[in-house]
Amino acid sequence: MVGYEKAEKVLETLQRLPAMSAPVLKVIQLAGDPDASAEELADSIRSEPTLTADVLRVANSAYYGVPGQVTTVRTGVILLGMATIRSLAMMAAAHTWLDQPELHGRRGRELWDHLLTTALYASELARRYAPAFQEEAFCCGLLHDLGKIALLTALGKQYDNTLAAAAQRRMPDVAAERMAFGFDHEAIGLALARKWKLPEMLCDVIGFHHDPRHAEHKRDFVEFVHAADHLYWKQALGENFAPERWPVEEEVAFKFELNDPTWLQYLGEAVEKTKKEFLSALMAA
Repeated sequence: MVGYEKAEKVLETLQRLPAMSAPVLKVIQLAGDPDASAEELADSIRSEPTLTADVLRVANSAYYGVPGQVTTVRTGVILLGMATIRSLAMMAAAHTWLDQPELHGRRGRELWDHLLTTALYASELARRYAPAFQEEAFCCGLLHDLGKIALLTALGKQYDNTLAAAAQRRMPDVAAERMAFGFDHEAIGLALARKWKLPEMLCDVIGFHHDPRHAEHKRDFVEFVHAADHLYWKQALGENFAPERWPVEEEVAFKFELNDPTWLQYLGEAVEKTKKEFLSALMAA
């Protein structure tokens, strides 16, 4: 990976980085551990009030058919399952990261929209091609740009200017980052993910979503997010979309039928519908 060693060294010198609370980090780690018990997971959730509230709120929603009947975190964990619990923990983490002064402006709002919409695209792709892993695909999409969050938090305007220069020159963000810093957001994101001991699936997605061929463990999930990231920008920018800035590997495009306009229209409509429902539920919570 280009610049990974430098990114590791720089990571140790940065004064401000995204914060990951110990309970949320523990929940993410346990939810990715096949040997973890529901009781272990419930114990970690109970130590984080916001996460406790989220678990009980979702478990008691009409979607699960038992509204108002789930009163304990352990029951909520059993009802929701590990993958959904991990999604909730990642939502809590992402909300914390984006709720800081450096990310309160336009760039922060754009990043949140990108993370959420990419997660929904990844989830919809998984629904069609690997239905058993839909929740995991959502989680991967939600955290894939951890490196951008880190750089915006630590470097602020300097990094914002780098992204603006990439857009002006119609070049990929990773190329502009390497020119400016000697590493890109994938490298620093991977270094941070490994420092936090995040599951291999997330580390691969964070570190290789622009180049799935180099994924070390969970290439399928990296490909979901690689395609979802491309689809997000294609949908968001419309006629201004520049494929040279957000290329998609031919193999991935073929695998997910990204050249089928009927499928892409259906996919885009499904994502927009789910996004509206998601944001509506979030506002009501």
